[in-house]
Amino acid sequence: MGRGVPSRLVLFPDEGHWVLKPANRVVWWREVHDWLAKYLNVFLWLPVANIFGSIISQIQQEMIKLDIAQLNSTGQTVFGPTDTAYLIFLVMGIAGYCTVPSVANYIVRAGGGGARHLYSFIHKILYHV
Repeated sequence: MGRGVPSRLVLFPDEGHWVLKPANRVVWWREVHDWLAKYLNVFLWLPVANIFGSIISQIQQEMIKLDIAQLNSTGQTVFGPTDTAYLIFLVMGIAGYCTVPSVANYIVRAGGGGARHLYSFIHKILYHV
């Protein structure tokens, strides 16, 4: 519970310093994976929101540039096919921005394969299992 981070004590009375029995290892890694997935997911919200925010701002900049070019050339702005495309991408960016928790969860779950998939992959690399 240090620094306000929720924690849980998982005891294996039949183990020493290392969790070696296969059944215990499954429980141990499930606890580790679930904890990491829960807190890593939350910490990804801000970077994911920043990505969608930057996409939206870039689209808005391009729309303004187009309007300024139209004003300089004709003295007025006209809604055209380019504006429609920008608006479609703008709506997509706003929809993505509203789904930040889901997108972050998808990233943590390593392409939808579950958080355990990502962490078991890392575990295999680290421990050559």
